[in-house]
Amino acid sequence: MKRFALSLIFVFSASGWASPVGLLPEDKKPVTVEEGERNPFGKRGPKTPNKIAEDTESEEARIRAILSGLNTVGIGESQGELTALLGSYAVKTGSELPPVIPQQSEKIRVLNIGKDNIELGFVEKDQTAETRKITILVRMKPSVRYSLGVRPPKPDIQTPTTQFGGVLKSYEEPPTEK
Repeated sequence: MKRFALSLIFVFSASGWASPVGLLPEDKKPVTVEEGERNPFGKRGPKTPNKIAEDTESEEARIRAILSGLNTVGIGESQGELTALLGSYAVKTGSELPPVIPQQSEKIRVLNIGKDNIELGFVEKDQTAETRKITILVRMKPSVRYSLGVRPPKPDIQTPTTQFGGVLKSYEEPPTEK
């Protein structure tokens, strides 16, 4: 049945019942394209180089991203002052951080170190750092990255088998046969 249907379609498409071709070569008319019009089939002009995309991310945003990605390894107290280890930087309240990106123009000052957060501020022209702040949360609780399967504990006392002799420990008595 399928072969009959396919052959029927082939016969009708090959016969005169098929749709006629829309445009024959003798029916074509030449078209001239004016100077101001765009010719889609003409030669393309020289390719202009694309503008290099400038970095639109501000320096402050890059600094914030880097500093918020640093791990707080520890917080210690000496002489009544808290010191924190922020990544590889040991910071104290009131100290300034070294540059974290090349050619950094912004200065960063440590405003406050608490038991659960570190507060940093960008130093303004008037030497205050209270307006633009970064708060880094301190998470000192350990976390499990990979959970390994747990094996059941082995029993302390193994029952010796009389069939193969087994191993007798010094505190065990030999089994009695019935």
